[in-house]
Amino acid sequence: EKKLEVEKKDGEKRTGEKKLDAEKKADKKIEAGEKREIEKKESEKKDSEKKDIEKKEGEKKAEVKPRFTLQLSSFQDKTEAQAFLDSIKSSGFQAYLTEGEVDGKQYFRVRLGNYRSMDAANDAKSEFEKAAKKSALVTRL
Repeated sequence: EKKLEVEKKDGEKRTGEKKLDAEKKADKKIEAGEKREIEKKESEKKDSEKKDIEKKEGEKKAEVKPRFTLQLSSFQDKTEAQAFLDSIKSSGFQAYLTEGEVDGKQYFRVRLGNYRSMDAANDAKSEFEKAAKKSALVTRL
């Protein structure tokens, strides 16, 4: 009888150990799942923060965007504008022609350069006026 009781207790002990092992495995699976969920949320948060930073940097770049050019002259006649442009180019400057409309009238503008700041445009204006002996106007693009 004692032997049966020992075997019975031994069997219960083993069954209890199996249950504990199963519970531990289940707990580990839950913990692993929770950990993955936490890692996923942290990753999503980092991605969101990264996008916010990129968006702010893009806004900063847009704020720095103002560009300037030198307007050398403006004409209502395209032929005159082209002749002036050719004379400027023959002096070694890489000027270009743009078209614009003001109060319903068409204008042909001869311009030079593309500058990120007013200071850079003013420096270029001084150099152009000195070299070409012609006046220029700094204008925003």
